Amino acid sequence: MAKMMMIMILMESLLIISAEELRITTLKPDNDDDIITTTTNTITMENDIIDGYDYNNLNEYNCGRRMNNRHPKIINGSNAIHGNYPWMISLLLNNRHHCGGSLINNRWVLTAAHCVYRVPSPRFQVKLGSHVRINNNSEPMSIFLDNVRAIPHPGFTFTTFQDDLALIRLPKAIRYSNYIQPICLPDRIWMKPMVKKATVIGWGKLKQGGNSADTLQQVDLPIIDNGKCINWYREMGKMLTIRPTQICAGFEQGGKDACQGDSGSPMLTTNDFSKRSTIIGIVSAGIGCALPKLPGIYTRVSAYLPWIRETMQRYDDERRRPPLPKLPLAATTESSPMIITTEKQSITTESTDITNVDIDVTATKEPEHDNLWALVSPPPPPQPPLSNELMESEQKKLWALITAALINNNKNKKFDTKTQIF
Repeated sequence: MAKMMMIMILMESLLIISAEELRITTLKPDNDDDIITTTTNTITMENDIIDGYDYNNLNEYNCGRRMNNRHPKIINGSNAIHGNYPWMISLLLNNRHHCGGSLINNRWVLTAAHCVYRVPSPRFQVKLGSHVRINNNSEPMSIFLDNVRAIPHPGFTFTTFQDDLALIRLPKAIRYSNYIQPICLPDRIWMKPMVKKATVIGWGKLKQGGNSADTLQQVDLPIIDNGKCINWYREMGKMLTIRPTQICAGFEQGGKDACQGDSGSPMLTTNDFSKRSTIIGIVSAGIGCALPKLPGIYTRVSAYLPWIRETMQRYDDERRRPPLPKLPLAATTESSPMIITTEKQSITTESTDITNVDIDVTATKEPEHDNLWALVSPPPPPQPPLSNELMESEQKKLWALITAALINNNKNKKFDTKTQIF
């Protein structure tokens, strides 16, 4: 036994010595088939490395580490220890906790697409280094960031919740601390299930219809084979399709689960030897909370590594572009008067930034996030056509709007009819 302990200590010291040159991600499942993978992380000066960030290797050398490694064995979960999950962020909507998310490097956060879908980015804030949900001054180590940019996956739809992930770009690079650290992204081989259980964290409701947690919660859940998950749902009368890009997790008898307010939070696994944590899933959907044979549905992060890489690089490149040059004045001669070109240049990019959506920030009702957990419900039926009386009323409103626009234009006031919703 003593010899075994000495060998383990020696191996751990070797890993620490070589940590700067070699990023080692190990995974030890609960079965006998131990799997260990290594990924090199040597920083070299290549064209795809910008400001020291290697887009070929998404993990930073310090990812997945925490201040302390105590990991006690949400709904029927337990309070997390402050500093145990330094990558956990709170996504605020109108200054209130809306969803969870995970810091993956010093500029980017990973969350669920349904948390940011069709909501203008200026309404969001990101809170890092926090342990409590309530916004107060009790956590001097936490920081708030405005002016974030939310980018949902372009394939996301509310009908299937396929591609339910989004990236959030922070306005500036943040400094790491004991309470702010990135989590590791999975290796490609994680596309196939390799673990039997994972940990989910969040500030969501402690029970269905109950109150949200004041402090960060954690719960360990078994990962369910997708085929078995589909059968369970069908036994409960729910006809669902669980795709390879999704993960099921939960107990057959229920009792433990993520819930409303946990959306976007990470499902992670922590290697017992290296003590590094890796995000493998994102809280996405479910029916109720902790119900028998209705496990939660999570977005499988490993299926989207190419999109994460390409999106980060594209938006980082956009920020580094020099400002557009001013358009030159047209050449003038005695027979041709000076012509000043006032048409603005524009750049067309393949952007899914939700700030491009024509939506009224003030008039739009805030999404009912508490209702998002019934995500697999069918879309609402089409609305009947308006009656003649309503049509006339809407036409009067439109005419009044046009009249107001004309009056404002005469007064040289800016007026945008796109921002009005009737």
